[in-house]
Amino acid sequence: MLPAFLFVLALALRVTWILAVPSKPVGDFAMYLESATYLFERGAFDSQFIYMPGYIFLAGTVQWLGGGWLAIKLTVSTLAATGAPLVYGITLRLWGSPTDRRSAAVAGLLYALWPGGICVASVTGTDMPAAILVAVGAYALVRAEPKSFYPAAAVAGVMLGLAAWIRAVALPLVPLCGFLLWGRIGNAKRALRATALAALVALVVLSPWAVRNRLRYGEWFLSDSHGGLTAMVGAYPNADGQFTRALNRTYETVTGLPWLAEPHRRADADAYAEAKRWAKFEPSFALGLAIARVDKLLSNERSLLYWPLYRAGVLRAPQALFFNKWRPEIEFATDVVWWLLLWGCLAAIPLALLARRWQAMGLLPMQGALVGVYVLYFAESRYHLAIAVLAFPGMAATVVAVLDVARGLVARTADHSAAFHVSRGRLAIALTVTLFLGLLYVPLYRLGQRLIETHRWAVHACNVDGSPQYCLWKRGDESHGSISPVVGVFDGVGLSAIGSSTVLARTSLSLQAHRYALEGTLHLRWSGLRAPGRPSQGSALVRINEVEVARVSLESLFGSSAGLTVRAPFQAQKGDNIVSLQLIPAPLQDLSRARLWLVGLTLQREASTAASEVPL
Repeated sequence: MLPAFLFVLALALRVTWILAVPSKPVGDFAMYLESATYLFERGAFDSQFIYMPGYIFLAGTVQWLGGGWLAIKLTVSTLAATGAPLVYGITLRLWGSPTDRRSAAVAGLLYALWPGGICVASVTGTDMPAAILVAVGAYALVRAEPKSFYPAAAVAGVMLGLAAWIRAVALPLVPLCGFLLWGRIGNAKRALRATALAALVALVVLSPWAVRNRLRYGEWFLSDSHGGLTAMVGAYPNADGQFTRALNRTYETVTGLPWLAEPHRRADADAYAEAKRWAKFEPSFALGLAIARVDKLLSNERSLLYWPLYRAGVLRAPQALFFNKWRPEIEFATDVVWWLLLWGCLAAIPLALLARRWQAMGLLPMQGALVGVYVLYFAESRYHLAIAVLAFPGMAATVVAVLDVARGLVARTADHSAAFHVSRGRLAIALTVTLFLGLLYVPLYRLGQRLIETHRWAVHACNVDGSPQYCLWKRGDESHGSISPVVGVFDGVGLSAIGSSTVLARTSLSLQAHRYALEGTLHLRWSGLRAPGRPSQGSALVRINEVEVARVSLESLFGSSAGLTVRAPFQAQKGDNIVSLQLIPAPLQDLSRARLWLVGLTLQREASTAASEVPL
């Protein structure tokens, strides 16, 4: 009866939220619905659809049955509500017993009351449906018995295959089924064989998608065609790895193709290659972005409230005014619940080790794999929903252990948890380890921010020999530890002045041994409403291979809204040529509010002449 009650409670809370907070789907969520409508009306995917189609099939089916936004939300919320009994069942197997179901009850109740899970019910996305299917697969695995583990592995393969139809990131979870199976049946060889069965079943479930891709693109593959573009977004330096439409414009300028347009497979492969090049260009910056993605994925849940509550246009005046008024309190309460969930899940790891409950560690590889994939590519707060669903069993076990030991201290009776025999000493060790990890996170986060600030670089679209390409710029000074002055936009690179110091940026371009002409426009821009007085000294320099080819005084750039176009002929060497942009303030001149820009960079070979031709 308790699992049924938990389902009803979770569903009632989510349906109530949906009806009380009628959010309008925007962004990715609106795109899913538009794709579903196109599929329903045309019987095919639109030309820019490069994602996994499972959620589109679900939304399209609801539309085919006559439903709209509300019906789709209610369908997904019903699916999400099944998470409460699923979490109950998983926790019971991992941390409970037939005579002690407290951990399971706590886990299911906390899931039903989970603010983040309730809030996302009023938007339409792929994250929660995929998370529930992963949870169903995990539930099947924890129910595996030593004499009947193959059916459990087959069910897990089906569920994870269906989850991969919705989000491709679920596919790498299939090989990790072996950890849960090993904990349940206690035999590594049998667990490995069962995992192979789960993988085979998952492949069979995904085989229609592979056949479709073979017919559509001429190649076999089980994932979608936007992994490269996602990696490119995550590595984009001008926005510190955040999504921005400026990247779309840069991409379209260089490739000549609209974002998400055909040819999908070639575009995806090219984007992967470019994302790898960007990561290798400045590895320290890439490491800083990876740390920032960890923070974005796991540090809070207030970001989940953006889509259903705080993005402009998702709510009408009465509800919008209410939630804006109480925004700080709502965000803080949502974050506190998430921090407790994360803390409890982490504390359960040393608890399981100390109590030798090896099977309770079985969910950790799946959670770690999800974190790893998102940190490698791109992360949003909503991507942690599947991780969160699998975190409730550990959190509930920690809560019960803490309550048991606290009650024992008050009553001066048993010195351990009645649920799984965790002594006061072991609990103290587990909580201390978790506290240490929490404290370690602070310097780790600061390290990531410092790496981003000191190694920031820029990329923009430039033109070399009539061919658009990406120009990659990094700082050219040796002042390690200071903030990088290099910034970028889609068509140019900028230098932020640092007091009265000279700042420098460099890019390397592959050229032929020939006479070239460099052309671009220099701008001097100031932050704030009013610019300071006209600078009487100072220069902007352009160098090629350490040879000065253009010098412009800052006085001539001041107040010029159109900027000054410079054209500088130079003799290129075969191979890499270093182009430098330098800002030189006058002594004691403060340009801290200034930014020098070089936009529209073009390098074009001049007509060959006997005098300018260089023998190769």
